[in-house]
Amino acid sequence: MADKILSADLIYVGGGNTLKMMLRWKRFGVTTLLKQAYRKDIVLAGVSAGSICWFEYG
Repeated sequence: MADKILSADLIYVGGGNTLKMMLRWKRFGVTTLLKQAYRKDIVLAGVSAGSICWFEYG
């Protein structure tokens, strides 16, 4: 999973339940990978929950 995330040009997240998504990401280490992607200047985008998830306070 890390290879896919860190080699992407763009990461797009759809809508849904923001809390469930964030808890699952944390559980599986996705949050850390997405922070690494951000530091590599990979574009992070989304709609609804997928747009809120990039910010500490949505």
